[in-house]
Amino acid sequence: MDYDLAAWRRLAKLAVDRRNHHGWSQADVAARGGVSLDTVQSIESARREKYWPRTLRRYERGMLWAPNSVEAVLEGRHATALEGDPPNRAGTPRPMVSDPVSTAQALKMLRAVRAAFGRPAFEAALAELRAELDAEGDEAHGASGLH
Repeated sequence: MDYDLAAWRRLAKLAVDRRNHHGWSQADVAARGGVSLDTVQSIESARREKYWPRTLRRYERGMLWAPNSVEAVLEGRHATALEGDPPNRAGTPRPMVSDPVSTAQALKMLRAVRAAFGRPAFEAALAELRAELDAEGDEAHGASGLH
């Protein structure tokens, strides 16, 4: 669907306000989402009115928004923040990405592993890692593992 310039400006204002509220730089959003800094700058200045859907999903990930939040804002509705939205830096920050350079290097390495071993093996390893991270999170919060 095509959106007018006013819709893109609404998205830009909301995105900049959210980013500033949380104390995130454009580079933080770019690294967390896996998009270029130029893409973040373009969206936040309403320079373009068309993006690939995959680019918008990545931008949403960088903004810690649920999928399809960009379209919701463009249509005049609200973006949906993901659960666990970190507080602003005036509080106790819990950044997903502590070092954008290291994150970029890790993503590059993960892509190389996927290319070398194939998607099925990569997805299986990723699922195992997610399970380990979930278990660590449960232990850190004193969960008994009983549901």
